Amino acid sequence: MYSDLVRMEALVERSGLDWTILRPPMLTNRPRTGKYQVALNEHLRRGMRISRADLGDYILSHLCDAATYCARVKIAS
Repeated sequence: MYSDLVRMEALVERSGLDWTILRPPMLTNRPRTGKYQVALNEHLRRGMRISRADLGDYILSHLCDAATYCARVKIAS
């Protein structure tokens, strides 16, 4: 499974598009808090889970954030 992930990310990177790869940990059904940590192209020190609502909050609020283009975004609560 991990080798498929590596191949997929390499294909996305070579696409020539403005891409963003999100790497959330385990998803939960907890409510949105609006409080989460994010790391661009870096390892996220802590965070084993995030609610689907908080992940959705991040996605919607960063759709036009050029800082996330061509970046791997790690996110967790």
